[in-house]
Amino acid sequence: MFRLFPSGRTKWLQAVFLFPFQAYPIVAWLMWAFLTTNCPRHYHHLALSKFERILSYGFTACFLVLVCLALATFDRRRPVVGLANTGLAVFSLFWSMAVMSYLES
Repeated sequence: MFRLFPSGRTKWLQAVFLFPFQAYPIVAWLMWAFLTTNCPRHYHHLALSKFERILSYGFTACFLVLVCLALATFDRRRPVVGLANTGLAVFSLFWSMAVMSYLES
C-alpha cells in the first residue's frame, strides 16, 4: 500500500537523504531548459557556462548515487523502485552528456 509519509525513523532518514538525488535530475533539467531558451545568446557564454558545468557535475553525482541505490533496491527484491532509480540514473547520465556537449559548442 502506498503511504504518503514514511512509517518509521529509518524510512524517514532514507527519504530525506534520497529525495534530493531523485529530484535533482528533473528540477535541474527544467531549470536548464528554461534558462537556455530564455537567455539571450550573447549572454549565454558569459553567464551560463559555469552554471552548466555545475549542472553537469550534479547530474554525474546523481547518476552515481542512483546507480548504487538501484543496485541496492534490486538486491532487496524491490524491482519497481529499482527500475525507477535506474531510469532516473540513465536520465541523469544522458543530460549530463547533453549539457556538456551543449557547453562545448
